[in-house]
Amino acid sequence: MNRETLARAGDEAVELLQSMGIEAGTRGRGAWLSPIDESPMPEVRQCSMLEVGEAIAASRSAFLRWRNVPAPVRGELVRLFGQQLRTHKNAL
Repeated sequence: MNRETLARAGDEAVELLQSMGIEAGTRGRGAWLSPIDESPMPEVRQCSMLEVGEAIAASRSAFLRWRNVPAPVRGELVRLFGQQLRTHKNAL
């Protein structure tokens, strides 16, 4: 993925966030406000182009492995994950 493609994707992401009422910057850390009550949202670190490329490559690799896991096994893992979320719901 080249710089121009990544930059275009970043611009599209900012536009999408702004369409949802979330103020998003394209440089440095974004000072975002909640569209519900305008309270400060956690800061988001901007990644370098290299970090974005590495994240995309890692995601693709994980997807290629995950799609080879039989559906019943994937379903069981998702069920177990949901069970953990319910167990720790208050803390989350």
